[in-house]
Amino acid sequence: MAARFISTSIYDGLVGLILVIMGGIVLVKYWRPTVKPATNRPGLAIFFGLLSGLMVGIGGLSGGATTAAGLSILGLSAVEAAGTATYVLFWMSLVGFISHLMTSTIDWQVGLGLMCGAIVGAVVTPLVLQRLNFVKVNRVLTPLLGLVIIYFGARLLV
Repeated sequence: MAARFISTSIYDGLVGLILVIMGGIVLVKYWRPTVKPATNRPGLAIFFGLLSGLMVGIGGLSGGATTAAGLSILGLSAVEAAGTATYVLFWMSLVGFISHLMTSTIDWQVGLGLMCGAIVGAVVTPLVLQRLNFVKVNRVLTPLLGLVIIYFGARLLV
């Protein structure tokens, strides 16, 4: 509903800036780990959830990048962030789906193709990850997550 009042260029710029900042924070926290994880800060978790929800509600984005970055900033490992983000995104997606059924049009044919690919990836990835050493996986996934988030943010800024 609010999306029609925000220009695409302003929205893209804001989202891009947020993603670049959050991706940068993920990288900084990876290179300079804090002694105390921030997972016991429910206000910060609510803030990142609100940010993700706004991206979903206003722009139709998945909210996955802000959710994953927020979880990483809260001190979760990349593997823990992936599992927790899946749980959060399920509920956020369900609410978003119901909301868009009532207020928007959905391209069911395109959505079906994307959904099939996403389901295959969502099933295969955890099966592959459980066969790997989580410490080694986190050493690679955490900086990769930060760089991917920065990349998507930078693409929106250009």
